Amino acid sequence: MRYYDMVLKAKELIPRPIMVTMQMMDNRWPDDHWASDPIKGGGNVLSQGCHSCDILRFVAGSEPIEVYAAGANYYTKTGVIDNLCATFRFENGVAGSWVQGDANCPPLTSKFFMQIFAENQSITLTDRLTTLTYKEAGKDPQVFKGSETGFLEENRAFIHCLLHDTPPTIDHVDGLMATLMVLQAFNSLKSGRPEPIAAIVRESQA
Repeated sequence: MRYYDMVLKAKELIPRPIMVTMQMMDNRWPDDHWASDPIKGGGNVLSQGCHSCDILRFVAGSEPIEVYAAGANYYTKTGVIDNLCATFRFENGVAGSWVQGDANCPPLTSKFFMQIFAENQSITLTDRLTTLTYKEAGKDPQVFKGSETGFLEENRAFIHCLLHDTPPTIDHVDGLMATLMVLQAFNSLKSGRPEPIAAIVRESQA
């Protein structure tokens, strides 16, 4: 999702945000779907939340320090976390908000929805992150239309790295952080308090 053309446009328009919100709300997943199995898929919040957290971190442009989350297993019979909202604090001061679940797909914002804020600037990404509305104080809104790019662009970038022996654009650390953000949000549900993220990575590298 980092390669969505409108996500990249958003980073171009607001390279240093102060607040970022990311929402991915789907229609109800069947209890017998493989992804609702606690071992095979871990539920909607885990299996799709890593993508939400990755682009939240990408747009914030910094590492998450900690997360505080609220949510639960509300109805999925397999016991997985099915709906959650969380707040992240990033090292560069950005405040991040994440909403994930399968209660219902909202028709106005669509399944994928993001907002980005800076002083006198805002961006709203709707229509599965393919429509970008940019507003600057004192000016009329600008609307940019894109598409669900990503898969082809990601593969091209990976092949380029292989051919030219350059570091990958997205690496194992990005995968680690996308997963750790979700897992620490789950731990926050259990503890009822903010849980660290960056400190865990530093300790593992020591």
